[in-house]
Amino acid sequence: MIKVYCSDGAVFEGRTAKEVVNKMRLDNWETVPGTNEEYMEQAARRAKVWDGWGIKYNNEEKFLEEMLRIGVLKGIEKTDKEERKMKPFRTETVKNTRNGKSFLAECYGVGMNKIKVVLTDEFGQKKTIKFETYLNNYEKV
Repeated sequence: MIKVYCSDGAVFEGRTAKEVVNKMRLDNWETVPGTNEEYMEQAARRAKVWDGWGIKYNNEEKFLEEMLRIGVLKGIEKTDKEERKMKPFRTETVKNTRNGKSFLAECYGVGMNKIKVVLTDEFGQKKTIKFETYLNNYEKV
């Protein structure tokens, strides 16, 4: 499992780098490119304008590493097979206190600072947030 943390706060997760880049492509606020390759080419052009150097890649994994290098990504987290098998210690239906949207919340981890909450909306989209954010902004339905 690969999880990338963007400098704008967005988090994308997938089993492979190709899956992560695909999710990033679909979340593009401009016209959604037809393929991952088209998306990576657009991002490479923007990177060259942004830092003057650009990025070099030949696959999705190298693309993510380059995006981390130039600061578009804040981090890349790769989990091993054992960690993927972790079961949530709490699963419940919650709603956001600000906008009223409902989610399935699954809490993972041990210790207050290491707990992560995976929220799944009605469309199956997943979002990971800190436990503190969960406690402050969501209530059980």
